[in-house]
Amino acid sequence: EGYLMFTLPVKPWQHIVSKMTVAIFWFIVSVFVTIFSGLMIGISFELLAELPDIFSQIMGEFYEYFSFHWLFFFLEILVLCLAGLCSQILMIYASMSAGHLFQKHRLIGSFASFLGFNFVMQLASGFFFVFLDVIGRKNWRLFHNLSLFEPDSLMPLHIGMLILIIWSLIICTVYFIFTNY
Repeated sequence: EGYLMFTLPVKPWQHIVSKMTVAIFWFIVSVFVTIFSGLMIGISFELLAELPDIFSQIMGEFYEYFSFHWLFFFLEILVLCLAGLCSQILMIYASMSAGHLFQKHRLIGSFASFLGFNFVMQLASGFFFVFLDVIGRKNWRLFHNLSLFEPDSLMPLHIGMLILIIWSLIICTVYFIFTNY
């Protein structure tokens, strides 16, 4: 497959994007099949018939608590999940790319690269969020005086989600550049 793949007249970044797109698709399909299978095995038909009512009641409570913000939270969580999934897939691709730089024991090199990438990203994420915490504490008075940060405002949660999405996209970019290189 690798031999045939690299005979196609496309650039390596296009291969990475196409493989990542297919991996995302199959991951999402497998999650839905797993959930559906679990529901079929573990839920009685009476409860299955009541599931739409239960779901609408949960959504009603959620909407009552978060008002119109529930749509933004849903979209933010969806984008964050997709960005996180992309970063994990690209970390695997980057690990395989790094593992193939070894002359011998490429599989062990790929596994060691995966552990190394995971360790470095956990460390970088820790430093990044500690840095954000320090900046936030030093500038709390500035943020507190903004009308966006009223006591009942959900804007800090939206900003936090946006920061997580941006961080995940930065990680995706780093892994993509490494794999492409």
